[in-house]
Amino acid sequence: MKRLKVKHEFLHSGLITAGILAVATSIGFLFQSLGFTEENIIIVYVLGVLVIAAITANRGWSIFASVFSVLLFNFLFTVPRFSFAAYASGYPVTFVIAFLAALIASNLAIQLKRQAEISAKMAARTQMLLETNQILQKAEDVDEILEKTANQIVKLFGRTAIFYRNTKEGLKAPVLYPVNPKIDENRYLSEQEYKAAAEVLKQNGEVRSDQNCMYFPVGNTHKTYGVIGIVSEKQRMTEVEENFLQAILGECALALEKEYFNRKREEAVTKAKNEQLRANLLRSISHDLLICARRLPVFPEMRIFCSVKRSAWNRQRDGSCIRIFMRRRCG
Repeated sequence: MKRLKVKHEFLHSGLITAGILAVATSIGFLFQSLGFTEENIIIVYVLGVLVIAAITANRGWSIFASVFSVLLFNFLFTVPRFSFAAYASGYPVTFVIAFLAALIASNLAIQLKRQAEISAKMAARTQMLLETNQILQKAEDVDEILEKTANQIVKLFGRTAIFYRNTKEGLKAPVLYPVNPKIDENRYLSEQEYKAAAEVLKQNGEVRSDQNCMYFPVGNTHKTYGVIGIVSEKQRMTEVEENFLQAILGECALALEKEYFNRKREEAVTKAKNEQLRANLLRSISHDLLICARRLPVFPEMRIFCSVKRSAWNRQRDGSCIRIFMRRRCG
């Protein structure tokens, strides 16, 4: 399949090169019939080489076009015609300059094309990261964050993902996110793969198992939330893919950290509300007992109990006021 694709690209680029040189030659004949000088015809060939470099994928075609355009110009438009001989003394210099001009122009076109491809890839990755970030921001808990991260990796890389959740007891059982529902799950959920994931958790770095997957930690410098495995048995991930994957895992770690702090803040707010409710309840009980003691003077012990300052109820909510009352009662 790969060999057939290379052959197709070779034939496609060859046809493009031949077609553009044929068009340049036709324009050269037109210019010659109109009485234009040879310099104008050379410029047409240089322009043709520039177009070839911009369209074809291989640098070799632009070099071939640079050489062949000079040969065509020498064979068709110099005296004597239909011969590679050149009688004029200035022709060799003209041929060299034409070849260098075509070669430099093709190299510049190739560099511009590569820069455009790099910019397009960076823009696409930035868009994907933004989309991933927006998806993770909508997740409500840890399980949903991890699930959406794994699904996004499967979607972007076209590879099966395995996630191991890290808990206080160690790695939990793996969860498989297959790119193809017909894959053999036992192949990626073996004991060997689990050990490779556990090794990543210990070293906090990338580890590849002997057969099937590459594993990466999910977390930051303070905490590792889990380990994710990417199937790479047929084709190992490139450096660019690994960097992009690390960026996605970084977004996942930020979302997990945000969820952790939000949960802690909610717990702190709930605890503060409960403490405030308890303080209000104790204050209300203290006030009611004081009123009751004033209305029932036949119980001096109750008056002694209620004479304890209300601040004692707020400072000692564990029953210390009751102990004071009992000591005075017994005394």
